[in-house]
Amino acid sequence: MFELLFRYPLVTWLEAERIFDTDWPLEWLFAGLLGTLILVFGWLLVSRRSLSLARTFSIACLQWLVIAGLIVLLWKPSLVTEQLLEEQNSVAFMLDTSASMDYLDAGVSRIDKARALFGEGPIKRIQDTYGSRLWSFAQDAQALPDFTKLPPPGSETDLGTSILTVLEQARSDSLAALIVLSDGSDSRGSISEQLLDEIIAFNIPVHTVGIGRTAIAEDIEIEHLDLPATVLPNSTVAASVSIRHDAPGSVRLKVYDGDQYLASQEIALAVDTRSTVASIAFGLPDDGYRNIEFRLDRLEQELNVENNHTSQLVEVVERRYRVLYAEGEPRWEHKFIRRAFDDDPVVDLVSLLWVSDNKFFRQGISDERQLSEGFPTRKDELYEYDAIIIGSVEAPRFSSAQQQMIHDFVSERGGALMMLGGRNGLAAGGWDHSVVGDSLPVALNSDTEEFVREKARAVLTPAGSNLASLKLADDFQENMRLWSELPELANYQNIGALKPAASTLISAQAVDAGVQTVPLLVSQPYGSGRTMVLATGGTWRWQMLLPADDLRHETFWRQTIRALVSAAPTKFNLYAEQIADQVHIRAELKNDDFSPVTDVRLAALLEGVGSEGAGNGRNKRVELQPSYGEPGVFEASFESLSAGVIYLDAIASREGEPIDSAQTAVQIVDNRSEYFNIRQDKAQLTTLAEATGGRYWDIDDLSNLPAAVAESRSGITQSTILPLWDLPIWFLLLVMLKITEWFLRRHWGYI
Repeated sequence: MFELLFRYPLVTWLEAERIFDTDWPLEWLFAGLLGTLILVFGWLLVSRRSLSLARTFSIACLQWLVIAGLIVLLWKPSLVTEQLLEEQNSVAFMLDTSASMDYLDAGVSRIDKARALFGEGPIKRIQDTYGSRLWSFAQDAQALPDFTKLPPPGSETDLGTSILTVLEQARSDSLAALIVLSDGSDSRGSISEQLLDEIIAFNIPVHTVGIGRTAIAEDIEIEHLDLPATVLPNSTVAASVSIRHDAPGSVRLKVYDGDQYLASQEIALAVDTRSTVASIAFGLPDDGYRNIEFRLDRLEQELNVENNHTSQLVEVVERRYRVLYAEGEPRWEHKFIRRAFDDDPVVDLVSLLWVSDNKFFRQGISDERQLSEGFPTRKDELYEYDAIIIGSVEAPRFSSAQQQMIHDFVSERGGALMMLGGRNGLAAGGWDHSVVGDSLPVALNSDTEEFVREKARAVLTPAGSNLASLKLADDFQENMRLWSELPELANYQNIGALKPAASTLISAQAVDAGVQTVPLLVSQPYGSGRTMVLATGGTWRWQMLLPADDLRHETFWRQTIRALVSAAPTKFNLYAEQIADQVHIRAELKNDDFSPVTDVRLAALLEGVGSEGAGNGRNKRVELQPSYGEPGVFEASFESLSAGVIYLDAIASREGEPIDSAQTAVQIVDNRSEYFNIRQDKAQLTTLAEATGGRYWDIDDLSNLPAAVAESRSGITQSTILPLWDLPIWFLLLVMLKITEWFLRRHWGYI
């Protein structure tokens, strides 16, 4: 419709310069417009007879607009545009041939829809007008003589690098534009800023044609899985699963350890968002490596089920953790926390209880030398522990050096710190003036905080109800019931404002305060570790007032402390990760005081990988090299050709003598990236086009694409003057003005 009235495409009007294609001075034009304005209004005012001034003015305006339009046309209004020379320019076409383009929409694959555009229509006109270069791309780009025979579907897509390859190959051509036909899916994620800058530097417009639907109501996929890489035996493991969907509904999520069923949960897919995050808990009793698979039941009419499942290798580690509990006064809380860890198979709880200023009592020690001088005074001694609990004890009981060590224990060593409420705890104990207070999740303030000896109920927050460490039962409703029926706490402590990274997991609701609550259990990451505040000294009532066989108090403390210590690093940490077809190994080696070790050689022995790939039982040795800029970090990469599990045993040696070792494993999976993110990524295609001076085009609306290509400034161009005097819109406007004048004259009785 636009071109019917204005003759030229909208893109031409937007890009072109407006001129008057005549030698007559513009002063004459303005003089003619002013002169006719005076004559028309003067004549009508003299001869208006019975017409009012307003009606005379209206008719005069209409008459003058007709005359003014004719005068403007005499000056030959025109557009000046740079247009490509048809014989001397070329246009490159890139067709996405990755596996995601095989997805069917209404029974027709995306690749067939894209190829059909080269039959008749706008793209065929571009090919007939300019020289054309044809490319297919998936992992990389390759030139083709035509699109009748395409390469096999690619197992991954590298959109940005493929475009860069085509642009570099076309340096010797007068390339006017690049047209990319794709669903925008990219195995690498989004195009990096650096790569986009390299593409922009070629100064060639990239037009993108979006293929496929941006929303697929009949498809769901697991887009992200958050699962710990290592867990403790007999612990409840919580996984966070993000599910992508384009329509509300419900779906069942199932969890398997190999062929063994672990758990399932019905998940309601949110109405107002395209991503629903669900938490599911399960147990892993035995030590060793476990391949944990998550599966979503297939929806009705769902075609792509490869994105309904994902898996991760989890190591169940048989390891004992050490926790140091410092308490400043004999109290029930200390007694019952210690009792909760009697015969615990995972955590050794060592406690230091001051019974007077110069006398302390040790429990849980492994030998007489342990804590013989009281709280550790050396880093290597303190760093032997994985977590620290500090109860109702004043900060001045620790020296400035010890307080700094506690701070560094969290930020540098990666340990965990929990501080408990009490009459001498938190701000009441002066910790707000300590460097330790900087690491806590709340801003302690001794001027406003107080230790309240009143009964309160512990209430799980939404954030706390999703944590596996705070589950007293697997079922959500049952878990909330068990928490609501816990005996009241004996006390709670008002604490300061939460810091930005802090989360309240449990709130305290005073019995006589209605629904008003205050934070009770607060947690946050800090440096390499984590800190937590439990603002009460009254959880002992859960054990005292419940039946002897009720283990809720013991379960709470064991699970909370296990969650804290399980993330604590050791002195030798080994990680392996699959990235595309490479396996990347990273090792971090520390001294006893957790300072980086740099004067060693590091090698990893790999079982299950060889020249023929993984799973063939062969061994391989890989030397790890120091990482630039990261002392104590060693890295290496190698290629693995087949799916399977690779076991790694890293050995650190100094002067040929082994000093330490670490083990890990990595699961190698076949590349399934093309089955994920199958919706058209219109945002990426639009960003790419607009950044390079091109446009995003819908597959069903390409009529203006030839004109947009013709307006390119990248090829060989020539200036063209496009006349405007004979546009249909001029004729219609002049006729409409005269019809309007006639209608008003007749209506007012002037005819």
